[in-house]
Amino acid sequence: MKEVVKFWEVISGAEFDELLNLLAEDCEIIFPNTNEIFISPQKYVEFNKAYPGRWYATVKDIMVEKNRAISITLVESNENSFYCTSVFEFSKDKISRIYEYWGDNGSVPSWRTGKGFTKKWLR
Repeated sequence: MKEVVKFWEVISGAEFDELLNLLAEDCEIIFPNTNEIFISPQKYVEFNKAYPGRWYATVKDIMVEKNRAISITLVESNENSFYCTSVFEFSKDKISRIYEYWGDNGSVPSWRTGKGFTKKWLR
């Protein structure tokens, strides 16, 4: 969906005020990993502006089904790297709800190293 692509372009470009053009006035933005829901789209914009460092987003995949889309996005700074899996819901060409699931982009845990369960995956 074009709204999801635009959402990540805005995030990557640090043009956070533009998010308000994409989000419905009553949009819910939920971070299940930390049990948070943003009070308003404006607060989500303020959160992004206050987040430390400069971040860049690269969308790896988008899956669309009716009025929902799921994006898998690599979000990186000079020091950190995460994958964000986002579930977007839409109403009247606006994003009405987002669930953002954040995961560290890291190394194999030591308890699995050398056990033969997996091999190195090169992206």
